[in-house]
Amino acid sequence: MSKKNKIVLGCVLGILFLLSVIIFFVPRHNYETQIEKVVEVKNKVATPGEFSVGLTIKKSGQYDLIMDWYENPDASFVSGVSVTDGSGKEVWCETAGRLRIETFSKKLTKGRYKITVEILTSPEALNIYAKEHGLRTTDPLDPDVVAFYKDGTAVMKYSFRFKENQYMFYLVAMVSLMLIGAFLMVIIVNVARKGDQDGEKYDERQLIYQGRAYKYAFFTLLIYVGLILAALIAGETVRTYKLPVDNSTLIMVGMLLSILVFAIYSILNDAYFRLNENKKFLLGLFWTLGIINLALGIFHVLNGDIATGGIITFEGVGSFLLGVTMLAVASVATYKRIQDKRGDEDD
Repeated sequence: MSKKNKIVLGCVLGILFLLSVIIFFVPRHNYETQIEKVVEVKNKVATPGEFSVGLTIKKSGQYDLIMDWYENPDASFVSGVSVTDGSGKEVWCETAGRLRIETFSKKLTKGRYKITVEILTSPEALNIYAKEHGLRTTDPLDPDVVAFYKDGTAVMKYSFRFKENQYMFYLVAMVSLMLIGAFLMVIIVNVARKGDQDGEKYDERQLIYQGRAYKYAFFTLLIYVGLILAALIAGETVRTYKLPVDNSTLIMVGMLLSILVFAIYSILNDAYFRLNENKKFLLGLFWTLGIINLALGIFHVLNGDIATGGIITFEGVGSFLLGVTMLAVASVATYKRIQDKRGDEDD
């Protein structure tokens, strides 16, 4: 291993050590409780009609509230769930027949909290509850709304998690992982080069095509951002819809689209790889990383983790998008390599 690679590898190991210290020694406070009830509705009367559970927060701070009562397809009523602190002040409230949601970060103080569930068995009961808690109301004459409420019995499983939001921890972890990735790429690039110093730089023709690739990638990103901006403005104006994708995912899609345009154009014009780079090694790397990320993405899809509260999240779909992008680049590069070999054979 060259001296340069040893220095880079030392930096990687140092960052990994610091990240490990943070992961294992920074305390994280997470709290969880559950309620399981058999709810019977007869003549619009629920038994039990209301129940609650307590939860003690041992440290003040920012918390993400994760609420889940989704896996109850037999429920023909709406659950009104509220969280109140020791003084009776409401911290969070929502109504839904089935729900799985992670709320935005909320500041909670140390103390005892009460989670109350009320069973709402009619549109009128839902609207009364909504007005009392400052929530949206529904049209009590809507046939679909009326048809939802029925007599019956359902086993209701409610799960409540209060997860400490450690923004700085995730920021440090993300920066550390990005640095590790950058250092590893330096090692990979050095390994991929064949050692021909005269070929380390792109030639004039390659630089011209790279300039065009950058231009096309820029306009692709510009058009994408314009379309997303128009969709967001329209949504805010008419207030009838909202993009079911979080901002992080929207940003990532724009970045990957522009990278894809640059990479494909450069590859097809022999301007992506340096003359002294080991294309076979890099192609193998692209295929391996692409398959790994795609497999992780498919796992999230099958596990139902790509969306939270009906919103597609960066955590859920990031691996899938990255895998598709890397496999697309690898496929184009492999196709170009095969075409070049056929051309050489014809000559």
